[in-house]
Amino acid sequence: MVLIIIVLVSWIVFFGGGTLRTQKLTFKMKNLQDELRRLRIANEGLRESLEAEHHERARLLSRICTLTGDLEQVRVALSGSRTARKSLKQKYDAEPGPELIAHMLESITGVDPLIKRRLAHEIF
Repeated sequence: MVLIIIVLVSWIVFFGGGTLRTQKLTFKMKNLQDELRRLRIANEGLRESLEAEHHERARLLSRICTLTGDLEQVRVALSGSRTARKSLKQKYDAEPGPELIAHMLESITGVDPLIKRRLAHEIF
């Protein structure tokens, strides 16, 4: 009788009771929670870097737009506009010409030199 009870209890514990299965699932759940925690931390880091990259692109685009506007103003000043000439004189303290264009291209940082030259050639 004791032998039958021991066999039945061991049968229930190891096969039907789920003790081993529960331990395996608990272990797997802990591993998955650790991985989830690690992925959340990595996700936060990536999100921050993407936001920083987006802000940097916006600043770069703003610089390019400013440069384009100033180059357009130089073109207008060279064609005879006194208002554009006066505005450039106030902003850059120089007369419109090649020196001013070179100064404008050098003063904008973070923009590829090829883009600067291309803009200058397209406008003039």
